[in-house]
Amino acid sequence: MTSRTIGIIGSGIAGCSMAYQVGTQSGEPAEIVVLERAPEIGGRIKRISVGGQSINAGGKYIHSSNELLLGLANTLGLKLSKPMKPKHGPSGIWNGHRFVVRTDGPAWRANASIVRRYGLSILRIHWVTQAFLRRFRRVYRLPVSTAGFETPTDLLHAIGLDHLLWIPGDEYLRDKGISDRAIDEFVSAITRNFYAQNASEIHAFACLVALVGGGTVGSVYTVDGGTIQFCQQLLERSNATVKTDMEIRSIEADGSTVSVATDTEDFEFDVLCIAAPLEPADISIGRSLEGVDFPEDIGFVRLESQFVAGECSPEYFGSTDAPPGSVVTTADSTEPFYDLHRQPTDGETGTYVFALASREPSVPVTETDIFYDVTEVQTIPWNAYPEFTPRSDTAPFRLHPNVYYINAMEPVISAMETQVIASRNVWNLMKETD
Repeated sequence: MTSRTIGIIGSGIAGCSMAYQVGTQSGEPAEIVVLERAPEIGGRIKRISVGGQSINAGGKYIHSSNELLLGLANTLGLKLSKPMKPKHGPSGIWNGHRFVVRTDGPAWRANASIVRRYGLSILRIHWVTQAFLRRFRRVYRLPVSTAGFETPTDLLHAIGLDHLLWIPGDEYLRDKGISDRAIDEFVSAITRNFYAQNASEIHAFACLVALVGGGTVGSVYTVDGGTIQFCQQLLERSNATVKTDMEIRSIEADGSTVSVATDTEDFEFDVLCIAAPLEPADISIGRSLEGVDFPEDIGFVRLESQFVAGECSPEYFGSTDAPPGSVVTTADSTEPFYDLHRQPTDGETGTYVFALASREPSVPVTETDIFYDVTEVQTIPWNAYPEFTPRSDTAPFRLHPNVYYINAMEPVISAMETQVIASRNVWNLMKETD
């Protein structure tokens, strides 16, 4: 039997899970080729070494509701653990001058602080997020789980959540009886941490996904040894050929063949799956794909993640002892950063490593009063997330009978689980075509 050649552009979690499905579930032989622009696989999932410590520099959290990721982790034999919290040092929601809420110390004290400041709003946030999650879980059930939807909007319509795409997050929560204070501080601290955007700037669907991921319901886990193991093992089990340092120049579909030209090599595929963003890319699209209706107003948030080995001033955050553990900021914060996190280490002594996320261009840490005795700084600039402005139009998953766009999901929502859901949907579309 002649094998089909399947091309996949992008080796992040979407591309790797797509390769895994093709490699392990195809009813016919398939040759899989994964093209990655960067020198290494993983996309925004990275593992870097700073200050002698190996830390995650990209996607790292898995929520207890993420059925596809949890299933893959079990299949791959990956061990999950709850994230370590620093034992000492101030953590909480910071407005640039003071902590409006402290979350360090005993859980009961942190919860009491949150309820005292936000009152019934914090319970309403919990109820709204719980109701959202119950409906979202329909994506894992029949008939949705085996159907192939043409657009992300169609997929969300099938589970009754598409209306959340055109409602601003703050407006939706306000209609649910949640106070402006809770939205601007508590909710926006979480959306800024996840997407570097305030609740007022994003649609309600992104806002609620962030609240779920932020732990307002359920539990959050990390992968022991790094999330990059997902990509490594999915590709290994798919038996895919992986080619890195491949800058895509053009894509053209001609009849039953899809041609992809890179700066070093040309390829021909029977089917092409694109698991990287086309909107900001400098790729020539052939005439057969020119009629695709992409939303024109998709912008991207450019972040600089700074990883700092050194000391962080306790006095800067109003403390006199240990450096801060986890600091997220309010919508009206005067700080140059969205969030600051002390990375977990084997002990509480020695060199600390801090992760600091800021809009590009960021303020160099050496020019702030936050850090001192800095021994190493690694700065990673990246197109972190699409701007999740309320919208009703989304790009299609199917660009051509032989070309599929997994990344159509990302301008709707950017999360590891939803990228795996998108690759599952494309796989379902491919099976329907076959």
